[in-house]
Amino acid sequence: MWSYIATVENLYLERRTRYPLTFQNFKIYPQEKSPFRKKVEQYLRDRSLPVTFTHVLVMRTRKTAKTNGEFINRARTYFNRFITLLRVYKPNWAFIHYEFFHSKSGFTVFTLHESDERPHFLTIPAEITIKKTDIGAIKRILYRLKRLRSRERFNKILNSLGYLERGCKGILAERIIWLFIVLESLLNLKEPELAHKLSSRTAWLINPTNFRKRIEVFNGIKKAYGFRSNIVHGEVIKQEEIESHLKFLEDKVWALMKAILLDLKLLRILTDKREKTQEYFNNLVLGKVDLRS
Repeated sequence: MWSYIATVENLYLERRTRYPLTFQNFKIYPQEKSPFRKKVEQYLRDRSLPVTFTHVLVMRTRKTAKTNGEFINRARTYFNRFITLLRVYKPNWAFIHYEFFHSKSGFTVFTLHESDERPHFLTIPAEITIKKTDIGAIKRILYRLKRLRSRERFNKILNSLGYLERGCKGILAERIIWLFIVLESLLNLKEPELAHKLSSRTAWLINPTNFRKRIEVFNGIKKAYGFRSNIVHGEVIKQEEIESHLKFLEDKVWALMKAILLDLKLLRILTDKREKTQEYFNNLVLGKVDLRS
């Protein structure tokens, strides 16, 4: 039996959850009931690594698996997609920390995900309970993604989710760049006046009925885009400016991703042929699209 394992910090599923919880092709175990608990903990202790996790994700195969094989890549994709979508749907502090491959020869540690910084919009690292209904919502989102007509559309959203995850950790200035890559991946149709269009479209999609908030988002995104250009061109920037723009951007970009994933019609429009998406954006700016729920 070959297994791919990920330890997760700060995942708080409601107490009545029945374990193991199956999601796609893997199972979720609480730390105290995971089949690899003692082995994982000992492996970490032997390497003087912190033994801190709340849950374990496990994907298994009886077929021979290699560290660079399809089984590993698929498991990593499923694990990260689940955690990212869960955080988009219900902002929480659950992060994959360690990833292992367990074979007949024992454990091999793959990845250590570490960062001193967490998303600023998650202002309080408190326990946020994930309910069974939240898990159900993530399954519906994945179903919506699979209903997209072409693989190219599906990949566009998955790529955006990957960029969003990269904007969670690491150097603060680089995280601003990744967040704008998310916006460009979702909203850019290779047009001029990119800053204006990204700002306008983001503002409309997350604040369809509130003009004051829409203006606030529009101005904030446009200003942050100029700051992003300063970063890319190597200008001297202040730490407090980075933190201010990052906090604003994180909140808006994650809100945009949630709005798109929860609206099947919008999801299809944004991943449709360029001409149809362009027509939608034109009508949006002209007030011809009703975004009220």
